[in-house]
Amino acid sequence: MACGAKNEDPCEYFIWIDPPMCERAEQVIPGLLRRINGNAEEVFLLGLKLLYLHLLLHIVGQKLHCFSSPINHKITKE
Repeated sequence: MACGAKNEDPCEYFIWIDPPMCERAEQVIPGLLRRINGNAEEVFLLGLKLLYLHLLLHIVGQKLHCFSSPINHKITKE
């Protein structure tokens, strides 16, 4: 229902009343929410691991590049 009299502009405030949930829904929904929250935490931690491995790969790649640089390898022909 919108507030305000019939001739006035509504204030865009609505009252929403949800009907009560059945007993089974009250048992199932909290478990589903816990599972979703647990999955979100796992996704976050896997993202952190991926970032760590990406940075580690970048650092190792730079070190390997330094070792394979032509400046560090002096090849002499005999």
